[in-house]
Amino acid sequence: MLSLLAVLSVSACDVFLRRREFRAAAGAPSRRGAVWAGVFLAMAWLGLREGAAAVWQTALAGLAWSVPYALLGRGVGRLTLFPAWFLLFAGPVPHCLDALRAPLRLLVAGTAAGILNGLGLEAGRAGTVIFSGVPGDGFALDVADPCSGVRSLFAMTALAAGYAHFTLERRRQRWLLLTCAVPIAVGGNILRVLSICLVAAGWGQEVAAGAWHDYSGYLTFGLGALLIPLAQERLARGLCTRHNFRRWIHASPRGGKPPRRKAAASRRTP
Repeated sequence: MLSLLAVLSVSACDVFLRRREFRAAAGAPSRRGAVWAGVFLAMAWLGLREGAAAVWQTALAGLAWSVPYALLGRGVGRLTLFPAWFLLFAGPVPHCLDALRAPLRLLVAGTAAGILNGLGLEAGRAGTVIFSGVPGDGFALDVADPCSGVRSLFAMTALAAGYAHFTLERRRQRWLLLTCAVPIAVGGNILRVLSICLVAAGWGQEVAAGAWHDYSGYLTFGLGALLIPLAQERLARGLCTRHNFRRWIHASPRGGKPPRRKAAASRRTP
């Protein structure tokens, strides 16, 4: 319910802030928009009939885009792209992301076990289970499906999408910030599992599997959310533009700065 209100608030805020653009873009009805509205209306009926929640939720977002497109023209349809399709984040995690659960569990378990060994704490891994390698200091933690990080990845992507839309103007910068949400979410989940293992090693598995397990996710997600504005600031300054990328590619192998073009010598007048 909280995610639904947050997503609806973001979409409504975008429409309100751009209300003048909507008024200026309103024009004649669009046949293409009417066709899209018919397609999504059929999808909604089919999803309700077959009980496919993902289908009719996608259809509702499509109707939120295609109906204004059909009634008010292409310009309004272009402006409603973000507030309409952002509504997809109001529902549960799509089933298409379930295929990422097993690889993410293995990645998180393997990375956390490697970091523990790097810190001097002997730890082993058997599949998605992380266990202590010290006899008598037994803890065994399984990175289950709810701990795979798919939900935090979905939420972090929604946060990055909204933040990018309101703070960045170029489309390339928005997509780059949206891409940054993936390593931030995965890294935050690795940090959470690592902290649970450290608490289990220091204070016992019962403490780690209790309150810390339940509330550590909010802490790591908050830390990850703080990285979104930092990444946005770098993108807004243009540090990840195509020009700087080319300068980095053509830099000297020794790590020095790329050679600068020598200014043409000015001719002296007699």
